Amino acid sequence: MQIISSYFNRKKGIGKYKDVDYSKLKRVFENSLQFTMPDMKYHIYEMKPPRPETWRHDLAHSSLKVSQEVLKVKELTAVCDIDLMFLKDISDIQEMDFDIAVTKRNFKAPINSGVWFYRPGKNAEKFVNLWIKNKLKIMKNYSKYEKTVIKAAGINQGSLVMTIEELGPKIKLLKLPCVEWNATQTEWKKITDKTRIIHIKSEVRKYCLGLWKNTKEGHEYMVPLVDKWKSFLKEDK
Repeated sequence: MQIISSYFNRKKGIGKYKDVDYSKLKRVFENSLQFTMPDMKYHIYEMKPPRPETWRHDLAHSSLKVSQEVLKVKELTAVCDIDLMFLKDISDIQEMDFDIAVTKRNFKAPINSGVWFYRPGKNAEKFVNLWIKNKLKIMKNYSKYEKTVIKAAGINQGSLVMTIEELGPKIKLLKLPCVEWNATQTEWKKITDKTRIIHIKSEVRKYCLGLWKNTKEGHEYMVPLVDKWKSFLKEDK
């Protein structure tokens, strides 16, 4: 098994993510991965995408890269966003039966594509090829699919939903709970000792990167997550 991700090799993002320092996200991703899974193989693709039409296109370029690369692999692969922090080993996913596994949550956009798994085979290959096709279709005709993108919270997720609707019933599609496999803002209050991955986004990311200095009322539960993230940021491995 292996893990792959992609990384914008530039200091800052654009648009909504103009203050994001991707080098810090990458450092925590690697340090937390090496700490929790020291024997896990992984590869981070460094990339500098062309100037995108929107900040959503910026993120879509990154997801497009890993979607294309995963088709070349010969082993079960976890495809992960770079803004993740690993808390526990995820290698027991190998024991589960699926072609493609995604993570789900109780939210207006129920599928989050920050973590997904690919088991090489005809079904998985067919699924990812269609996902790439749908992704490019949205990227090239953004105004036509803007409502789909907004509803799914992103080009990558919008194209994933389209792909699931068409091919999901025809393959072994496993939906994993985000609270365990990809804890986003809807799960941060609910994390347990079974939670394996924290998705560093939204408010937690602002605290981690120092964009918000003081904890706002009602956000006290985020403090342990931020402290944990900062501990991995300081690790020198």
